[in-house]
Amino acid sequence: MSNFLGSLQNYNTHFDEKLKKKAVKGEHLIQLTKLLIIMIEYYLMTELELNEEMIIKIC
Repeated sequence: MSNFLGSLQNYNTHFDEKLKKKAVKGEHLIQLTKLLIIMIEYYLMTELELNEEMIIKIC
C-alpha cells in the first residue's frame, strides 16, 4: 500500500511522467482512501483507550 501511495504523492508533487503509470487512480484510489480513513479512525480510538468492543459498536 505504501508503494502505491508514495508513487501517487510523488507523481502529484513532481509531475514525473515515469510515475504516472504507478500512481493509483479511479476506484483503486477510492478504496485506498477508505481504508486509510478506517485505519486512522481505529488508531485514534485506540489512543483514546476505547476497548475493542466499543470500537466495533462505533464502526
